[in-house]
Amino acid sequence: MSHLRIIRTGLLLFLSILGLEVIAQPRDTNSYLRNYFRHPLNIPMQLSANFGELRPNHWHMGLDIRTDAKEDQSVYAAAEG
Repeated sequence: MSHLRIIRTGLLLFLSILGLEVIAQPRDTNSYLRNYFRHPLNIPMQLSANFGELRPNHWHMGLDIRTDAKEDQSVYAAAEG
């Protein structure tokens, strides 16, 4: 049994002992702001590496954005805050 499965099973057992329920909430898609988020660069978004990608000796914990070999690109916040 994998470590993640053991942790998840233990957490669910702990919550059930406490009498708490884990319930998925329905997503209200109309409440999201439209055009609030932006790409962090002023060029088309192309990912060159994904979050959680398995590497030879570790998990890659970020997103790599392709810049078409252009340097000194301005980077912007995806949203306010």
